[in-house]
Amino acid sequence: MPIFVCDYYTACASFFDCNIMKFAEKLRQLRKERKMTQAVAEAKEQYGSRGAKDAIKLINQVSALFAGGDLDEDTKDEVMKALQNAYWQAKEINKKYTPKKYLREDE
Repeated sequence: MPIFVCDYYTACASFFDCNIMKFAEKLRQLRKERKMTQAVAEAKEQYGSRGAKDAIKLINQVSALFAGGDLDEDTKDEVMKALQNAYWQAKEINKKYTPKKYLREDE
């Protein structure tokens, strides 16, 4: 980490009277939650409350699988590849049904 980032974490940790490692971990957790919240908000905007529930369920299940599941690293890699393939296949399929006026020129 750059020195000024370490100094910032140290100053914040001392201000909140906590361990710098605990502070950094809490900061990572908050960033992760913010990203999850943004993804859920986008799902809700596009697909309604049911889409938001499905997004939360999917994120929680995949997080649990990777964090505490009984899978070894190779299997986790294969699962991640399968999820990415599903995403890209769905994107290609949906591209067929997108009206041309909504497509960007670079696609």
